[in-house]
Amino acid sequence: YTQVSYDLQKLSAYDSQRNLKWERTYLDEKGKKVDKKKAPEIIKAGEGLLVLMEQIKKKKTLVFIDPEKGDVLFTYDLETKDSDYSYNYIVKRIEDKIILTGKVSNYSADGYYTDGAKGFFKKEFDLNGTVQQDKVVLWEALGDALPMNVKGKNDDGYKLAAREYFILEDGRVVYITEQFKGAGALGLVSSISGVGDHRYKDMLIIEFDSDFVLNQIETIEKEISRVDSSSDYLFSQPINNGNDFVFFYRDYRKDTETKEKKWTLGIGKVMGGTISYEEIPMSSDEFNIYPFIAKEGYVLLQEYNYKEKINRIRLEKINL
Repeated sequence: YTQVSYDLQKLSAYDSQRNLKWERTYLDEKGKKVDKKKAPEIIKAGEGLLVLMEQIKKKKTLVFIDPEKGDVLFTYDLETKDSDYSYNYIVKRIEDKIILTGKVSNYSADGYYTDGAKGFFKKEFDLNGTVQQDKVVLWEALGDALPMNVKGKNDDGYKLAAREYFILEDGRVVYITEQFKGAGALGLVSSISGVGDHRYKDMLIIEFDSDFVLNQIETIEKEISRVDSSSDYLFSQPINNGNDFVFFYRDYRKDTETKEKKWTLGIGKVMGGTISYEEIPMSSDEFNIYPFIAKEGYVLLQEYNYKEKINRIRLEKINL
């Protein structure tokens, strides 16, 4: 595991017996920072990869490190003053490939601008740092498949707030997004809060193949939600060794017969190249259910029964 000081002056790796494996320091012999301009930040630690981001003025450099030996695999200048875009992304290593994917905005020295997203991107490297793939797909290039104007809005004025990005083992990438209207649409969050008029609508699951060609878009219709000024997206869970995943969301859905609104728990599944989902009740006159992430293939449910005044916790198997 990694042990990091508050401002990343020193980065150390230990084995399971707490023996020091390697160490990187950003201090000189007198205990002062080697370069005051550098601001190392951990981007990823785990799954066979350690990634740091070092920034000097307008240049943001990614440092890819072998977490076992501490050796630098390669470095990559992600953003410079001459860049076209700023990036919001995740990174994953799959055997001898390293993949970055996410959203882009116009370049800014301040970094990715969440309210000005222009489209999606994917970068792929080998372990020597040779670029194998470098593609950007702007909104306008998606045409009728995802009708958005250059400002990232559909005809109803909704934008796409990204909830999670996924890189699957076969090189496909999937974006879980939620239609959003209001000030302060964040770029990659599981929940957001704030003031003002926030509206959340349908979820769009957008999948690109390994060549970064649009594969499919699935729309999950939801009621417009303003409750608690927060997203309806909850959490996700990888399954089948990272080849597939499930995700969870909530919906304050109106009953077609009684017209009453009740909370439902949505379970989305991206499995074997197909996207599906189901919904189960989360509330009634007798109970309320609160979901939590659990081990692979299961969801943890806390159920409170109003009449019996009993609080139950149970582990439910997901229908995969």
